[in-house]
Amino acid sequence: MNKITTTVNNTSYVFSTDSVLDLYIDIYPTIKLNDNKILHSIPVNCLDPSSDFNLAYGDKIELTTSENNLPLLKVIAPSKNNRFSVNITKCPICGEPLLRDLHTGVLRCINRNCGGQIYNSLFMFLAALGITLQGMNYQIIQSLFAKNRIHSLVDIFMLSHEQIVDETISLSDASVFVQYIHSVRGSVTIKQFLCGLNIPNMSYDTIDKIQDIFIYNNFTVLDTNKLLDRSFIEQYPAIDWTSWIDFISLPANMNLIYTLSNILYI
Repeated sequence: MNKITTTVNNTSYVFSTDSVLDLYIDIYPTIKLNDNKILHSIPVNCLDPSSDFNLAYGDKIELTTSENNLPLLKVIAPSKNNRFSVNITKCPICGEPLLRDLHTGVLRCINRNCGGQIYNSLFMFLAALGITLQGMNYQIIQSLFAKNRIHSLVDIFMLSHEQIVDETISLSDASVFVQYIHSVRGSVTIKQFLCGLNIPNMSYDTIDKIQDIFIYNNFTVLDTNKLLDRSFIEQYPAIDWTSWIDFISLPANMNLIYTLSNILYI
């Protein structure tokens, strides 16, 4: 095993495709590992749990790397700068609460309109509705994000073809795109809807049970407002509602669900 010394330079946050928030410790100077790979940052979960320090910019840290290049980080010379906690509880992008996955321990932002994950959330939501974004459709989505036209899952359903057209996207292509996006309206199932929201810790078994309720009562996605009513939830104690209740505890998510269900079924 090798021991290498470097310095805490910054922290950075990265969202993966399933809304997991990964916190990294950026280092300077960078480190060359045994396989000649250059290490620019280290996952916070590599921090030695025996260390009593929260981190600060300028801390001297020692990395112990093994043969498989998994580093273990320990503060050996703390700086005099203000400490910051690596045990965050709120999303650094939108400020909403983070939810810890019951099985993996990872942190997820539950705000589906969080600016840090809206790109991935949109692709997952549309995929769950059966909308594939390839070719020109993919190019249009990239253009909309580049022009800062999408800030929530709702926005994709609110754009007209005139708002999409630019020097690379024709009026015909924009019209086809808008028609395609709206072609799912009236046919989305509650299972598609809930899977598309990718609610942390919500199992497929729970989603299937909710779908059974909707099928039995002849509900549509428009009736998701019932799922926002605690008295309705209490009628079905056999379902594990924990993840759903956590999700709708955020007013932003409640508003999103209400708005999307109205768009998709009216």
